[in-house]
Amino acid sequence: MEKSDNLTFKDIYKPPYIADGVYLFATGDNHRVKAVDILYFTELGESLIKGLEIVLNGGRTDILFEPIKYDKGIIKLANGTDIRIRGWGYMKSKLNLSSQTMCDIQDNFAEWIFKKMVNNDILNKAKVSKNIIY
Repeated sequence: MEKSDNLTFKDIYKPPYIADGVYLFATGDNHRVKAVDILYFTELGESLIKGLEIVLNGGRTDILFEPIKYDKGIIKLANGTDIRIRGWGYMKSKLNLSSQTMCDIQDNFAEWIFKKMVNNDILNKAKVSKNIIY
């Protein structure tokens, strides 16, 4: 892929998305981009990432998360957990994108994830049992 400041998050973070512990990787085009991570390395973080993997890949629609909000590129859960978007290193070293473009791509990806969660009818519906959220 050549340098282009016209890329969108869909060009960088391609499905299928694969959960690996507290990380979610985008795996399109034979590369693996660390797409998402959780601030706290816990079982709850791992189950959250697994739930995101299912939802973002178009799977189940009955997965429930804690109440969330979107704030400047970060998805925040009520328990203080932040879902952070990754991939800056890949976009800089492999694609040589401008800082502004990288920020825009990450922010738009975070917003897309948030909207997928909301449209999955999971906003404000917490179901946490033994640190498993789905």
